[in-house]
Amino acid sequence: MSLSVKIKNRSADSIVIEMVGEVDFSTVDEVLVQIAQHRDQTISLDFSGVHFIDSTGIGLLLRSVMELREDGGNITVETIPPYIMEILDEMGISDILHGLNGG
Repeated sequence: MSLSVKIKNRSADSIVIEMVGEVDFSTVDEVLVQIAQHRDQTISLDFSGVHFIDSTGIGLLLRSVMELREDGGNITVETIPPYIMEILDEMGISDILHGLNGG
């Protein structure tokens, strides 16, 4: 399974973490490392290129997002494909990510 993670600068203090590929137990660390490295900036997670995500990937991302928010960080989620929203609905956590939706 593979995942490409790209960082796009929006401004000096704002980035987009763009994910393309599969987010699962074997690839999610790539995203978590980027969140940790950029925690002092406003972060947007772009899921538009994700074609597979498993419950482990969702759980680890969600935990990282919530920890960052609790520490005063600013993170949003954008462009969640419909099939991922279905998974989140089934897991009962879509409302949490909707609360982070930046547009």
